[in-house]
Amino acid sequence: KNFSATWLIQYDALNDSEILDRVKQFNSNQEFGVFLEVSEKFAEDARVIYPFGSAWFFPQAVFLSGYTQTERIKLIDEVMERFKEVFGYYPRSLGSWWIDSYSLDYLKTKYGVTSYLIVTDQKTTDNYGIWGQWWSVPYYPDKANVLTPGTDRTKMDLVILQWAQRDPELSI
Repeated sequence: KNFSATWLIQYDALNDSEILDRVKQFNSNQEFGVFLEVSEKFAEDARVIYPFGSAWFFPQAVFLSGYTQTERIKLIDEVMERFKEVFGYYPRSLGSWWIDSYSLDYLKTKYGVTSYLIVTDQKTTDNYGIWGQWWSVPYYPDKANVLTPGTDRTKMDLVILQWAQRDPELSI
């Protein structure tokens, strides 16, 4: 049907030749980006200590915000350089369950990221929750809080999109 889509690829998949051979066969309407979750291999390659003993889905392991700002930069630089090695350019679209404002600003400033996908409000899924963010519409985030739109003075020049959106009238 010739639909376009954006495919967000995790770091570990950027090192899997079978997956890469497959996605490189997609038609030119497809955009590729990064789904930014930290794995043990990803942390190791970025020379960052992974929190051993934590389940892979715990926030201190999988989210950038579980690491120091210096470690976040190492992780971001590692995945962006690996993506560029594979595809020949830096991705403009990224996503993850959650991202902090420091990391998002770094991605925008250094790599020119134009869009970021995060999960919509949800209470206590996988031992954490995101609650209180802008409801079900794309927005330009505030530099200090990615969950809310910024003003003309405080907004980042990139758009936040949400997955698992709720019905705007029924709130389900």
